[in-house]
Formats: sequence, structure tokens, C-alpha cells
Amino acid sequence: MNHKPGALGILPTFSVIVLATGLMNHVIVIPPLLQEAKRDAWLSIALTLLPYLLWVSLLHTIMKRTGQQPIIPWLKQHYGSAVAGGFRAFFSIYLFIGNGKSGRNRSG
Repeated sequence: MNHKPGALGILPTFSVIVLATGLMNHVIVIPPLLQEAKRDAWLSIALTLLPYLLWVSLLHTIMKRTGQQPIIPWLKQHYGSAVAGGFRAFFSIYLFIGNGKSGRNRSG
């Protein structure tokens, strides 16, 4: 493919769209949620602590086992192309569906 200097590719463009959607949800959804929760807003923090710690532990384990290599080449090297391709397809679909759900207009 021929790219013009300074032109954005597909991956950076997609990343900007996903990040913008996440930022909009963070700015639009969380303040009304905290307004409704009032004094019980601390409870949401307490309830997310355990899943957060589990997630960080999982990421730490994965990073140690892979030697911080990119996950797709590591999976391909250790488990074959089918597993790496399935992993890539699953997470691509997951991210597209997640972005579609978070990008919907929720005011109607």
C-alpha cells in the first residue's frame, strides 16, 4: 500500500475512535452515576477492588510467562497458528461488539 506522509493508518484511526468512545462514556456516564449514588458511591469502589486485583494478577502472570513478548507471536510459537488466529479473531470480534455497544446513543 502507498501511504502519504502524515496520513493515518487504519489501526491508529480505529484506536482514536475507541479511545474517544471510552472517554465520552467516562465523562457522560460516571458523573450522573455518582450523583445518584450520593454517599454510597464508595461502595462501587469497594466492589471493584477484588476484580481489579484479580485482573492485575492475571496480567502480571501473563507478562512473566511470555517474557513481555507480543501475545499473538508468542501464542503462535507455543501453541500454533490455529490458536493464535482464534485468539486474534475472538478479541477482534469482542472489541468491535464492545465498541458498538458503548458507542450507541443511550439517551433515547
